[in-house]
Amino acid sequence: MRNRLCTLLLIGALSVGTSASAQCERCRTDEEVLRWNPNSSREHQLAPWPGHRIIDNVYYVGTRNLASFLIATSAGHILINSNDEQTLPLIRKSVEELGFEWTDIGIVLGSHAHADHMSANATIKGQTGALLMAMREDIPLLAEMTPGSRSPPVDRVLRHRDTITLGGETLTAHLTAGHTPGTTTWTLEAEEDGTEYDVVFLGGATATPRTDVTSTDIQKQFQEAFIVLRGLSCDVPLGPHAPIHHMEEKFRLLEKGEGPNPYIDPQGCQDELSLSERVFYLLLGKQLGTQRT
Repeated sequence: MRNRLCTLLLIGALSVGTSASAQCERCRTDEEVLRWNPNSSREHQLAPWPGHRIIDNVYYVGTRNLASFLIATSAGHILINSNDEQTLPLIRKSVEELGFEWTDIGIVLGSHAHADHMSANATIKGQTGALLMAMREDIPLLAEMTPGSRSPPVDRVLRHRDTITLGGETLTAHLTAGHTPGTTTWTLEAEEDGTEYDVVFLGGATATPRTDVTSTDIQKQFQEAFIVLRGLSCDVPLGPHAPIHHMEEKFRLLEKGEGPNPYIDPQGCQDELSLSERVFYLLLGKQLGTQRT
C-alpha cells in the first residue's frame, strides 16, 4: 500500500513541477533545493533586526532569522510567534521601539510547535497576561516545551478555519500540517492606499531531511496542506523564518522609500509553495531510492 501511494504521489509531482513556473524552479538544481535552509544559523536567530511596518497595522518584530509579527489593534495587540526565551527580549524591544506597549499584547498565536517559534509562550503570558491559542494537533508538542520547568498553558484550542477577532481585526487559522501535526497558516485582510490585500502568515510547508516522507500519514498531511495553501488568496506572503519571504531585501527597499510596497508580492506566494512542493517530492524520491538500494 505504501509503495502504491508513493508511486501515485510521484506521478502527481510531474504535474506540479510542469505547471508551476516559480522562479526557484528555473534557477536552482535539485541538490541546491535540498540544501537550502531558511533556518540558517543560531547566530542569525539571535541577531536583532529593526522592527518595521509591513502593511497596514502589521509589523515585523522578529530577529534577523526568526520571524515574529505584531498585529496592532485599538483593543490590544496580537503576536504571532513568541520564538524562544533568548529572543523574546529582542521582540519586546522592537514592539516598544515601534511605540506599542508590551503589556497591550492580548493574544499570542504561533506558526508551528517547534521550540524556536513557540517556546517563549509561558514567559510572555506571565509578562502580559495574553491568551495563548494553538491548533489542537500541536498541543502535545507544546506540552513538551518546558523552559524554566513551565509548560505553556493554552487558553483556547483551535481547529481548522477557526477565527480570532480583536479590535475589529479577524485572523483565520488554516491547518496546514506536515512540518508539525498542527502547523497553522494565518490569513488576514489589510489595506494600503485604499486597496485590500490578503496577508498570509505561512505556518511552514517545507519538509526537512529529518522528515520521513515515506510515511503515508506524513504524505497525507503535506498533500492536504498544499491543497489548502493553493486555495488561499495571497498578496503578502510572510514566513516563520525571515528568508522565506526575503525580509532583508524587502526591508532595504522599504528604507529607500521608492516604488510600491515590496511586501506586496503575490508571485512570492506562488514561488514559496512551488519550492515547498518541490522539496517534498525530491525528498520522497530520495528516501524511496535509499530504501530500494
